[in-house]
Parts: sequence; structure tokens; C-alpha cells
Amino acid sequence: WWFIGNEYWGMAHYLAAFIVSFWSWRLTHNWYRSWPGWAHEDWRYVNFRKQFGKHFEWINFSAIHLYPTCIVFLSLSGLFYLFDGAQSLNGIIVSGSLIAFTGTLLELFADNVLFGERKNPEYQIDICVRKGLWGYSRNPNYLGEILFWIGVAWIGLGAGAPIWTCAGAVGMLLMFVFASIPMKEKRLSESRSDFEQYKAEVPVLIPFLRKRNLKGH
Repeated sequence: WWFIGNEYWGMAHYLAAFIVSFWSWRLTHNWYRSWPGWAHEDWRYVNFRKQFGKHFEWINFSAIHLYPTCIVFLSLSGLFYLFDGAQSLNGIIVSGSLIAFTGTLLELFADNVLFGERKNPEYQIDICVRKGLWGYSRNPNYLGEILFWIGVAWIGLGAGAPIWTCAGAVGMLLMFVFASIPMKEKRLSESRSDFEQYKAEVPVLIPFLRKRNLKGH
């Protein structure tokens, strides 16, 4: 976008470009510092390979690679309406940028806590992490990712994008709520001895949104 149309760029373009770049820098940095080497295979691939057997390859292609790729492109579609021409800064673009930036910060802080804990010699692998944001949400990194894509969609709307461009953010929300979070929590229930207590005390996604039992406690 910079090389094909930077003569149109104003504050709105630079702000959106920084937001998306900041998100990508955080993602790449967290992957790089946590990557154990070529021999490592993500636990989701391992589970899928065991679960689906001979059907693994096409499920791997469609569910793990193709769907996320399509949903990311769809989620970014609103930004084409911003970067394809001149666009002045407005309140919707600013608020969308703040939402996306806040989401990225949540991911950054959540990832930093996990990284620090795993480097801690006293880290207990069978106990849930409750430090920082993990004491307020069981999935603060996923919450941050959802907010990022909602913010991107909101930026697009501020640039005049049609409502259908929000479908990507909706798809992201559905993917996390009905696929990513259930898969992760199932794994934690099998590997963390205190997960049921953690689940009862900490909301799944939105901080302070706790369930009340019949006695009101």
C-alpha cells in the first residue's frame, strides 16, 4: 500500500499502518523467542493427527491453514477502503485504532507473563498460571486477538467500508469461541491439576464476568 499509493497517505493511513505493524511485530517477536526448534510440532497438530488419522492431511489443509488464511484476508478487507485513496482522520478510525491497539497490548502483556513463567526455574507445569492478566481472564491473549480484529473492522467502517467487511471479525470471534478456546481448555483440563478451580474462579474471556452459583457466591 505504501509503494502503490503513498502520495495519498495522511494521518489516518499512518495510524492504521502502525496499528497493523505493531500487531505483526508482537506476533513475530513472541514466536521467535518461544520457538524451540524444527523438531517441535504444535500440540494441536499432534492431537489432530491422532484424532483424524488418514483424514488428517485434508483437515489440516482446510481447517488449520485455508480457513484462517481466508478469514484473515476477509478481516483485512475493510482496510482496502482506507488505503485505496485519500481519507481524513475521524472519530471512528481513531476509536477503531484504540480498540486494536488495546487488543495487541493485552496479547503482549499476556505473552510476556507466560514467557517469564516458563523461564522461571520454579515454574510448575501442572499448575495454571494466574499472574497478571491470567488472574482476570483464562484467555487474555485470545481476548486481545478478538479486540484487534474488531478494531480493524471498525477502522474500515470509518473509511467507508461496507458492513460485509465486518464478517471477518465475526468469523474470528466464532473461531476463538467455538474452536480455539474449547480445544485449549480441554488440554488444560487434562494437564493442569487445578484447572477446575481456576475455571470456577476466573472468567473464560471477559474479565470480571464471573458466574454466580445458586447461593449467590
